[in-house]
Amino acid sequence: MKNLCFIFLLLFFNQLSAQRIGGFFSGTLYNDSTRMIQQYELAIGEYKGKVTGYSYVTFVSNDTFYYGIRKVKGYIKNDTLIVEDDKFVANNFPESPAKKVKRTITIPLNGQDSVISLNGRWETNKTKKYYAVPGSVDMGKSND
Repeated sequence: MKNLCFIFLLLFFNQLSAQRIGGFFSGTLYNDSTRMIQQYELAIGEYKGKVTGYSYVTFVSNDTFYYGIRKVKGYIKNDTLIVEDDKFVANNFPESPAKKVKRTITIPLNGQDSVISLNGRWETNKTKKYYAVPGSVDMGKSND
């Protein structure tokens, strides 16, 4: 009986210390190499340790507004949220996006119980044709 109580308390306190990262975040992505700022929105939820959701990026180039919507997936590892691009849902880019190029966002959670801002770094993966591109991300949680 003592073992059962101990396990129950362990599970209860583990749930209390779990971080709540779900929500809608909006902010900017800064590209270190081009010095370009893009508007970025992230809608994510967490279930059983897996993070899923959608990202929405917008930018203006040559007086034309462009957007891209992607599915994202992620996980929490060592108090760090890692969100990776999955696949495009929609975009209006003049050329089709490069295949196999994905952005990975790494955000330290710093032991926060509930997350109101996501500030960290992002980087694209290196492929045979493209170099890895780094940058920073700065987003706040929206009440909407």
